Amino acid sequence: MVRTRKERKAAANEIKLAHPDRSAPSENTLLQLAQDRNLFEKAEQQQRKGRNADRQDEDEEELISPRAERIMDAVLWSASLAMLHFTLDVLVQHQYAISIIWPQVTIRTMQAFAGKPLSQLRKRLRYYANR
Repeated sequence: MVRTRKERKAAANEIKLAHPDRSAPSENTLLQLAQDRNLFEKAEQQQRKGRNADRQDEDEEELISPRAERIMDAVLWSASLAMLHFTLDVLVQHQYAISIIWPQVTIRTMQAFAGKPLSQLRKRLRYYANR
């Protein structure tokens, strides 16, 4: 049922307004409970243990060179973005096209993954195919 403006004003006037209680808490706070249980000290000890373990890991040989790690990161990001591009391309084709042309979708996905080198490769393949 629709309420009129007068009914809403009357309902708003029925709510009693009051200031919040600003006195000190009557029970223990979470910080006090944590201090009682020495949780902060335990957390610091765990962080120290973690730092010591990290230092030991740094002393060991690196499994992957920094360059290889950057290349793997680039491949991971490229693959993720190519999958996103493929999904959005299929959705757009499904919405606006009469039918989905899968070869074009896969070519565009490969271009999104490999970038410019793939388009240059495709041009070279066309050139040699027409020769």
